[in-house]
Amino acid sequence: MKDSGGLFERVDTELAGCYELIPRRRGDNRGSFIKTVHKDAFKELELETDFREQYYSVSRKNVLRGLHFQLPPSDHAKLVYCTEGRIFDAAVDLRQGSASYGRFHTCELSGENGKMLYIPRGMAHGFYTLSEQAVVMYNVTSLYDAERDSGILWHSVGIPWPVPANEQPILSRRDKGFCSFAEFSSPFTKRALLTGITGFVGSHLAEKLLAEGWEVHGIVRENSDTARLKEKFAGRITLHVHSVRNSLNSILAKAKPDVVFHLASLYLPSHAYEDIASLVESNVTFGTLLAEAMVKNGCCRLVNTGTSWQHYHDRQYSPVNLYAASKQAFDDMLQYYREARGLKVIELQLFDTYGNDDFRKKLLKLLKDCLNSGSGLAMSPGEQLLNLVHIDDVVAAFYLAGGYLLAGEYDKCGTYAVASQEEISLRELAGKIEKIAGSRLNIEFGGRPYREREVMHPWAGGHPLPGWECRVSLDEGLAGFFDAGRQ
Repeated sequence: MKDSGGLFERVDTELAGCYELIPRRRGDNRGSFIKTVHKDAFKELELETDFREQYYSVSRKNVLRGLHFQLPPSDHAKLVYCTEGRIFDAAVDLRQGSASYGRFHTCELSGENGKMLYIPRGMAHGFYTLSEQAVVMYNVTSLYDAERDSGILWHSVGIPWPVPANEQPILSRRDKGFCSFAEFSSPFTKRALLTGITGFVGSHLAEKLLAEGWEVHGIVRENSDTARLKEKFAGRITLHVHSVRNSLNSILAKAKPDVVFHLASLYLPSHAYEDIASLVESNVTFGTLLAEAMVKNGCCRLVNTGTSWQHYHDRQYSPVNLYAASKQAFDDMLQYYREARGLKVIELQLFDTYGNDDFRKKLLKLLKDCLNSGSGLAMSPGEQLLNLVHIDDVVAAFYLAGGYLLAGEYDKCGTYAVASQEEISLRELAGKIEKIAGSRLNIEFGGRPYREREVMHPWAGGHPLPGWECRVSLDEGLAGFFDAGRQ
C-alpha cells in the first residue's frame, strides 16, 4: 500500500503494475467531491500520466463488456472508475513472462465507493453491470486504433463473473466472437538483454524486469559464477554464454531484445601493468562488439552504464583512474554507432550503489563486516564526501530509461547522473552507522593515506534522468542494510 500526500491511496494487487486507487473524498451537506487524476500524485505512485483520451460508457443491468485491449504499438494503460451505479470490474494479465500471466484481479467499482482501477499496458479489461444502470469512465494513454482494438472471450480465463444462475450476460456480437485465452497468442512480450546480470545491479534489474512482465535474457562468460543467479530466478531467465567474439551476433539473433541493458564491466579502483589488457577487453572491446551485433540484428535501443569517476574535479571529462578512462573510451566508440548506425543510447552514470544482499567487497560491506566481527579497519582520514544511492533507486533509473527507449521517446537520449541529493563524509557515515547499529566501529581513521586522485567531492555537474529522483533516504537505506546484516 502506498499513499500520495493524502490524494490517493494505492493498493497493490496480485498483478504487478495493476493497482486499486482510493481517492480522497471530500463532502459536506451539498454532496461530495473526488479528484480522479493528479499528474504529480500519479507520478509519485509510479503510474503513467499521459492520458490521450477520456470517454465513458452507459450500461444497463446484466451487460458485460470485455475483455478488451489494444495491440502494440497502440497498447495503453487505462484508469477506470464508475461515477453512477455499480460494476464488477476485472483485469487479466496478458504479458508473456510475467509471474502473473493469465491471472486476473477483480473488484467492485461504484459511484458510492469512488474506487478506481489502474490497469497497465499488456492487460485486458472488462466489467459486468450490477446496478440498473452504470456509467463507467475511462482514461487511456493512447488514441483509439480500430485496426489494433482487440480482446479475448469473457469466460475463457475463469473470472467468477457474478452472473445469476441460468442467465447469460448481455454481450455485443463483437465480444461474443473473440478467441479464447487458450487460443490467444500474446503480443505483450518485452524482451530485455542484460550484460552484467550476475552482478549486484544486474541481478536486481533482472528481478524488476521480471516483475513487470519482461522476458529477460542475460549474457555470461564461460567462467561466470551463475549459481546465485540460478538459485534466485529458478529458470525464469535465459542465459547465453559468450565464449568467442562472433558469438554475440548469434546471441542477439536468438534473444531478439527490444532493449539491451549494458552493465558488465571490469571495475578496478587502481591497476597494475598486467590489468590493462583485461580492462580494455572488458570495458571497450566487449561493448563495441555488442553495439556492432545490435545494429546487425536490428536492435537499436541501448541503456549503457557509465561512472561519475569520468568527471574528476567536476570536469566535463577527467578520469579518476584507468577504469573510468576505459568507460569513456567506450563512450567514444558509441558516438560512432549513434551518428552512423542509428543506435539510440541513454547512459546512466553511477555513483556509489548499495542495498540489501550486496555481496561486493565495497565500502558498506567492509563496514558491515567490521561491525559484525569487531576487527580493526584502517581507513583514510575520512574527510571525502560520498554520494550513496540505494539499489531500488538505481534500478528505477534503468527501468525508466528502458521504458523511454521502448516507447520511442528518443529525445530522452543522452547522459544522466544517477545521484542522491544527500552527501556525507566517510567519518559522518561511520558515526551514522554506529547509531543505527548501537555499537562502535573499530576504525583507525588516517591508518592509510588517501588514494591517488581521491575523489573528495562527488561530481556535481550531471543532470538526472527526466522523471527520476531518489526516493530512498540515506537513513532508510542504511537502516535496512545494517538491519539485514544483524539478522
